Amino acid sequence: MLLPGPPSLRKRQLQHISHEAAEPAKNLSWFQVWLLPGVIGYTLANVFLRFVSYAVFFWLPLYISEALNETVGIADLMSSLFDAGGAVGGVTLGLIADLVTRQGGSKSMVIMPSLLAAVPAFYVYSFVSNGVLAFNCVMTFVCGMLINGSYNILVSAIPAEIGALSQLRGIMDGVGGIGSAAAGVAVAWISNNWGWGAVFYLLMSTSFISGSMLLQIWIQDAIRCKKHRKFGYTKVLR
Repeated sequence: MLLPGPPSLRKRQLQHISHEAAEPAKNLSWFQVWLLPGVIGYTLANVFLRFVSYAVFFWLPLYISEALNETVGIADLMSSLFDAGGAVGGVTLGLIADLVTRQGGSKSMVIMPSLLAAVPAFYVYSFVSNGVLAFNCVMTFVCGMLINGSYNILVSAIPAEIGALSQLRGIMDGVGGIGSAAAGVAVAWISNNWGWGAVFYLLMSTSFISGSMLLQIWIQDAIRCKKHRKFGYTKVLR
């Protein structure tokens, strides 16, 4: 609990609270980490996010070369834009996340909107991919920003923010492997039976599910931001 006083006093109190809150998390067991607030939501979101990321990463060159009748060189070049978008998206979302934390929220608040925005992005991409090559490149880059940018924040900044860095990273990487493993099988089966159009609907669905897993966390953080603006605290901690 923060006591009334000058900003310097509140800052020292917050630093003390932050130290006490983060220190015990380093000694938690694997099972205790699961009980930390938001861990289940983050982990499930990472499963579906890994599904989308790996599905696009491995199958985009094949889609471009077979469905769009482009050369292998063009397919490799265009698919690399997805990775480039992820690098730019990670930096951009990281900067936005830092601004959000200054307002009392957490870095997770930027992940859910980004994942939900990927749904219409994939929908638009499914149409423009058969048209002008430049539009195809732009949408590939945008989808990379939204998907891989969110993934970079989820697996790096979120564990550090919670305070159980090594344990949570292990959980998210291990459980998230389910999504990456299922991506190859699902995309191959769906594309062979229903075509590439159905694959885009699969990517839209999994992106939406991934973002939905963070809805409760997002609402809680939004309430903290509202309290921050009301009381003027430098940081409102979990």
